[in-house]
Amino acid sequence: MKKFIISIEAVDGKQHEFEIEYKKTVTVSAIENSIQAREARFFRFGDCMVNLDNVFSLVVKEKKD
Repeated sequence: MKKFIISIEAVDGKQHEFEIEYKKTVTVSAIENSIQAREARFFRFGDCMVNLDNVFSLVVKEKKD
């Protein structure tokens, strides 16, 4: 499994960071494309539901151990 950090800045200036795990074959660009391609404007990160309409910036980075 690979770990990724998703950093979100909301339009109100609040910052959020989530750590997620995916299979080793998943890439950063695949995660970004999956989020951007969603017709539903909500995305679940763990226990948190994010309204993508309120997101100013979203950055996905692979976490290095």
